[in-house]
Amino acid sequence: MVTIFYDKHKGGREREAPASQMRLSDHLDRVRLESRDKDTLRRLGIKTVEQFLSMDVSRILGLNGCGHATYERMKSVQKRLRDKFSKVITGSTKMEFPKGGRVSFNKPVSLAVLERLPLFSSSIISKPAATVLHKSYYEQTPLVELDFPRRAQQAFSKLGINTLRALLLTPAGVMLEQKDFGETTLEKIQDIVKSFLLHTAAPGDSRIWDSSSFEVLVRSFVHHVFKPYRAAEILLSRFALNRNNIPTYEEIGKEYGITRARVGQIVQKGQRVFSSQAILKFLAPLWTEVQKVIDENGGLVEVSTLAQKLNHRFGWKSRPRIHALANVLLLNRELHVYGNAELITYADFLNRTMEVDSVCRKDFPCVTCGQGSINLGRIFKSGPEEMDITKAGSRTAAICRKYCPRGIKPPRRFPQVLIVHFALRTDEVVAQDNRVYTKRCWLLRWSESLKEVITAVLETAGHPMHYRELAKYIRRENMKYKNVSAQSVHGYLTHHNHFQLVGRGTYGMESWKIRPYKSRSKAIIELLEKHGKPMPASQIISRLVRTGQFKPQNIQSALCQHPRFVEVGKDLYDLRERTKPGKRQK
Repeated sequence: MVTIFYDKHKGGREREAPASQMRLSDHLDRVRLESRDKDTLRRLGIKTVEQFLSMDVSRILGLNGCGHATYERMKSVQKRLRDKFSKVITGSTKMEFPKGGRVSFNKPVSLAVLERLPLFSSSIISKPAATVLHKSYYEQTPLVELDFPRRAQQAFSKLGINTLRALLLTPAGVMLEQKDFGETTLEKIQDIVKSFLLHTAAPGDSRIWDSSSFEVLVRSFVHHVFKPYRAAEILLSRFALNRNNIPTYEEIGKEYGITRARVGQIVQKGQRVFSSQAILKFLAPLWTEVQKVIDENGGLVEVSTLAQKLNHRFGWKSRPRIHALANVLLLNRELHVYGNAELITYADFLNRTMEVDSVCRKDFPCVTCGQGSINLGRIFKSGPEEMDITKAGSRTAAICRKYCPRGIKPPRRFPQVLIVHFALRTDEVVAQDNRVYTKRCWLLRWSESLKEVITAVLETAGHPMHYRELAKYIRRENMKYKNVSAQSVHGYLTHHNHFQLVGRGTYGMESWKIRPYKSRSKAIIELLEKHGKPMPASQIISRLVRTGQFKPQNIQSALCQHPRFVEVGKDLYDLRERTKPGKRQK
């Protein structure tokens, strides 16, 4: 059997070549076909002999200008070529042609294998659900995580294509049949898929893995997976690689001459691209070291400590900045990053300024368990006022191991950062400077609010105290008020309703509901106002002495010396405003 070839470079028909010289990779121009038939195949994305043999010719019947005659011509050419090739390679393994069935691409992805998939070859697999793809294809990756053009996304939506698997098994011709979808868009899709699969198949590739410094590593990673160059630079500005804080959208916009809304669009687009965990395989060596450091520190580690450890292991000249490192850590869904005992998401971190303090594995259960905070508080309820944080970690872990609600065995000693995490989630204890304090003890030692310090002193004493005694206690215990004067304490007590005067210069908590202190003159005034008329001095003294707050001589002294009291008769006293000047009552 012989086949006619047409070589466009030699300008004419060649001799009939033996069948043994025909190759599957030959361009379709070398097959004897009418020009309009070649144009039709080109519209369907059919470029090689192999693609032509794999296609279903009946697909052309729905195209403009293709009828039964065109169908018969192509069918006859396809039959002649199939007689030459009894087997067609359409994957990493061979399958019989034209029989359908189970197709297997169960070998690691490569360029040669990738180009035989329907997306690149327009071949049709009769049973796509039975097709096996190697794990290196990341077949369950959502398409929204890849940076496809908007026109391509619209085509995916119409065809119901949501995952990378569905896209790889969709023939290119089917894509080209969509409205406003041409070869340019198809080539962009193919380039994106090739770049994604071929690079993620080799994590730590030297083409992008430049570990000379943390900044160079992140820059090379972002530029490799995010295009174009200017957009990648704008996104890198948000990483804050060489500054102490994350710049705002407005600051970045002024630097690049664009609006802050446009900066937000680029950041959101980067967030979608980086959300693909397959893309993060680029940074596999970094994740390996991060996991090692976390495991060495008991499952949870401070971000500052992690930065120091990574700097030592990779030999970087300078330690990564905390915000920049946190920005990279938040990309990995296998890690949980916390700030002030709250779980932080990547979107939260990009959209508003947040402080980060620790990172742990996603499957580390003790961080999310509320029992650890409860057990830490139990240690201090009937125990010491303060404790070393290492000892607190051991004692808390011992209680958790004995009464774990999840039935697991925590480590024998919780790391320091986990104790700090527990302390932030409870109001009973505070962790500071490698020590754990009860809340009242910490307020007494470290609080900068004089109100909180006085409250802590009174609650510790459990009874009212004179303001001079309070000032002396504060100077001895608190680190911030070593030089506070008694007058300052007294002035603060008199101007705040939180405290109650219960004696001369003696104060207690208003919440104690102690009977408030009255001066002797105020007590006399209230008694006279209630009586409504003058009263003998003996009667005033006897009534006020019975309250237990005053002495007889003090009451007599007040009656004689206070300007509001006047003697209106022999040993008879009244309020001056109720008497007429110059008259004595009988």
